[in-house]
Amino acid sequence: MKLSAAIGIWLAATLAGTSVPSTALAQGAQRLAFFTSSETPTAIRQRDALLEGLRGQGIVPGKDLRLIEVIADHDFRRLPELATKLMEQNPDVIVTAYAGATLAAMHVAGDTPVVFAAVSGPVGNGMVKSLAHPGGSATGVATNYAGLGGKRLELLKDAFPSVSRVALLYQEKYASACELEISEVVAAAGQLGLEIKHFSVVGGGALGDAFKRMKAQGANALYVPTSPISAYMPTIVLLARKHGLPAIYDNQRYVEEGALMSFGADEAESFRRAARYVARILRGAKPGAMPVEVLERVRLIINLKEVRARNIELPPSIMTRADAFVE
Repeated sequence: MKLSAAIGIWLAATLAGTSVPSTALAQGAQRLAFFTSSETPTAIRQRDALLEGLRGQGIVPGKDLRLIEVIADHDFRRLPELATKLMEQNPDVIVTAYAGATLAAMHVAGDTPVVFAAVSGPVGNGMVKSLAHPGGSATGVATNYAGLGGKRLELLKDAFPSVSRVALLYQEKYASACELEISEVVAAAGQLGLEIKHFSVVGGGALGDAFKRMKAQGANALYVPTSPISAYMPTIVLLARKHGLPAIYDNQRYVEEGALMSFGADEAESFRRAARYVARILRGAKPGAMPVEVLERVRLIINLKEVRARNIELPPSIMTRADAFVE
């Protein structure tokens, strides 16, 4: 498909049970859908980074594109429903954030191109056949967590030297998606003198019981591998705090939601780069022939508000290594 030069309107619609009438759409301009499971403040930052990237590609939202926003606001159970409503708007391209929204969109998108961002393990999650040759109708920007499992565990140990037994929490269905990271964590644990206890859950409803078992088995810290279990991360963050388990996560958005620390990819950059895929697809490229880009840059983020609220004294070595702080 060719990028339309026709004047359009910028349509921003959060589909929380309502749909946007097609009569509100100017003729000619193409529809770009943005679908995220995030809460609204994070979704706005993701969208703004995407729009910044589009402008860098010479595409003007509101002129060349009409934007349809679908923000799940952490209502993960509604992702399939919202994805279906999104498709009623007949988007030309869908940009998704995180695994949950991506998988929900792909389930109903058919041949509509899906460009994902801030996704890890797209091959293991079944989104693409391979990074070099995605096939199908999806491609995008993945985060590279190879080798980060051990580094993240080391940071957790450095921040909390008394930690001795770490609960490793993942979703049973997607264990293969984080298999490499789990092996890295287990190997690093041996070098750090830590014991790893595995806890797999079927879904969000089993998390409460899993945390009770963690405490019963003497776990005094938590590690959550990067995987679709992130759909339940708000609950995980709350349960970790409730049970007094220090944890380090893979994404800054969890720190913004109350988690103590994160060590992972620069999410905004992921969306800026996703814009390149959108531009190429709108100009005729096929997503299945576009290799997945792997983002390498990582950052350590610390939640100072949480540090103060819980009277935590982090070692100076951790504080000086931080790339940014959340107040």
